[in-house]
This record gives sequence, structure tokens and C-alpha cells, in this order.
Amino acid sequence: MEGILKVRKRLPLLIAVPTTAGTGSEATIAAGLASRDTPPDKAADRFITAIQDMKTRFQIGDTIPGIKKEDIQRLAQYADREANPLYPVPVLMDAGQLEHFYYLLMEEKGERKTFHPYLFVL
Repeated sequence: MEGILKVRKRLPLLIAVPTTAGTGSEATIAAGLASRDTPPDKAADRFITAIQDMKTRFQIGDTIPGIKKEDIQRLAQYADREANPLYPVPVLMDAGQLEHFYYLLMEEKGERKTFHPYLFVL
């Protein structure tokens, strides 16, 4: 394994997810997918590709089958109460915005949704 972490021994699968605003290129460097010389847009593309490959390998879908329409308002309220404005995230959503996000994740019969993988990273 390469990258800025200088890991000396073989580790189990490492999934690095950036939690701060930006391109994610820092996590891509730490995961050994890019170097410090790699332009941020190229590093971000490599990170997105790695996420897509991981989703395929582990059969991770774009929706969450357990989300039910009748639970969305309550889920959004719980998530809103847990939100911490001091945590470095690119977007802080209110309960209404969170409801919309849950609808995007809700599986609908016969419909297969495809999202940009960064939607789930941000």
C-alpha cells in the first residue's frame, strides 16, 4: 500500500471517505490512488471510480430498501436533531432537505435509481 500514510504491513480493505468540503483528493492520496502531484480533478475522478468499483464488488445499491415512505418524516427529524453545525461538512441540511434526501434513497417498485457516487460521500 502506498500513499502518505506509509503503511508498512498489509491491511484489510481500506475505504477512505472524506468528511470535509473539497474534492476528496486528500483521501485519494491517503488511499494510494493518486500522488500529491495528481491534479485535484483527476484525483477526485479516481476516488469516484474506486467508490463505484467498491459498490459493484460488494453489491451495494443506490437505494436503501428498508426506507419506507411513512418513516421518512421521523427519520429526517432524528437526523436533523443529530446534526452538529460545528462538524466540518460541506452542507448542513434541515429536516425538510433531509426528507428529500431520504426520498432519493427510497427504493420504488420497478425503479432502479442511479446517482453520482459523491452524493453519498458528501
